[in-house]
Amino acid sequence: PAPAPAPAPSTDITVSPARHDLGVAAGVSAPFTLVLTPDATVAGATLTVWPTDATGFLQSTSTQRVRADVQGRFVVTLVTPADAAAGRRTGTLMLVLCPEPSCTRLQQARSVGVPYTIEVTAAPGP
Repeated sequence: PAPAPAPAPSTDITVSPARHDLGVAAGVSAPFTLVLTPDATVAGATLTVWPTDATGFLQSTSTQRVRADVQGRFVVTLVTPADAAAGRRTGTLMLVLCPEPSCTRLQQARSVGVPYTIEVTAAPGP
């Protein structure tokens, strides 16, 4: 069966930065870090974060289980692929947030989109 569709984007989660612009050299994996601050309707000690990118550039092979810091924020880090060819990539990273590790209760999940532009520059010659 086809996977369940992602829930509608949420307005009760603040993502910082709201837009991610990054420059990276080809052959290098660069961190892509986001801070999620949910309001009280989403707040909890731990969330499962399921990142998806329709372009496939920031494709994640797994979910991340993250714990809130002392301010109730969740920090999620992905990396850019080291084998990316030079060029500009634009897209929207969707983060589906679930209350439990298996992420099976999508009707209770929240999602938030983060637009990005990543400029991969050619690696310097020898």
